[in-house]
Amino acid sequence: MSELNLIIPGLIWSEVDDLEYILHGAKFDAISKIIAKSKKADHNFSYSDLIYGHDFSDNKLSLAENYAKKLGLPVGYNYILLEPTNLRADRDRLLIAESDILQLNEVESLNLLSILNQHFNQDDIYFSYISEHLWLAQLPFSVKHFKTCPIVDIIGCNIDEYLPSGENYLLLHRILNEVQMLFHNFELETKREEEGLVAVNSVWFWDKKYKQLPSELNQIIKPESGSFFVEAGFINSNTAILLDKAYFPLCYQDSFAWVENLNLLDRHLGTVLGLLQSGKIRYLKLWVPQKNKTIVMHLNKMSLYKFWKKGNYKQLVADFQ
Repeated sequence: MSELNLIIPGLIWSEVDDLEYILHGAKFDAISKIIAKSKKADHNFSYSDLIYGHDFSDNKLSLAENYAKKLGLPVGYNYILLEPTNLRADRDRLLIAESDILQLNEVESLNLLSILNQHFNQDDIYFSYISEHLWLAQLPFSVKHFKTCPIVDIIGCNIDEYLPSGENYLLLHRILNEVQMLFHNFELETKREEEGLVAVNSVWFWDKKYKQLPSELNQIIKPESGSFFVEAGFINSNTAILLDKAYFPLCYQDSFAWVENLNLLDRHLGTVLGLLQSGKIRYLKLWVPQKNKTIVMHLNKMSLYKFWKKGNYKQLVADFQ
């Protein structure tokens, strides 16, 4: 029984009142049909749970502790993840960017970690490399009860609302301030500015506990192109497909890019609805991650015949939220 699972962060524009101006006549017929005719349910996991959920080898440990274990670091120490980032002032707010936008390579990343380790060595704080955009810190104080938020859930947001909180939070904030000063004075930043690259001017500390995902999301892939919809190998597999092109424009409130990407997505979803109507797909599930939950929209062939369920995108999103 063929089922197609699509994960589409960024499908729903957050500010409904802006939509009339933003859409400029765009209708998103297929998306509107899916929203109108589908059964909907909320699930208690966020986008970051989807992105990092498969990196847990030990569900009893935090994600940082799992990475420490993979790196062969000592058990029983205090670990927290951190990502290099860019903080941008916007009036009285500081907005955070995803680490991928920095385009750091391995050499640059290791150089930055070397600077951090030299500076914090006497404080018994040590930094380790996981990837160009994800690092690990070993701390001399507990972070067990910290409340943190991964960057991927808060891209383009004001960091004041999401700074790590909990016992010893002032110690972590002090480290954050020192890192910002170090990066500000680091010669790599001058070179990056000359090359027109985004400045690395801060880091962001976070960690996660394991959260069980629905079985449909046990395997997630991100195809390079949108043509996968008509490929039977995807339709009949147990693989969920991640389509995130609209997510970053949504986070940065880039309405032009968001509409452009949703128009493209709408054309592909029109093809999917055709496959659903013809019986080549028996079930279609669209998973729409939010900051604190994920909404799933479920359709089968009979859903398409609910002619009384209709509406334009703006009306549907207003009811949806």
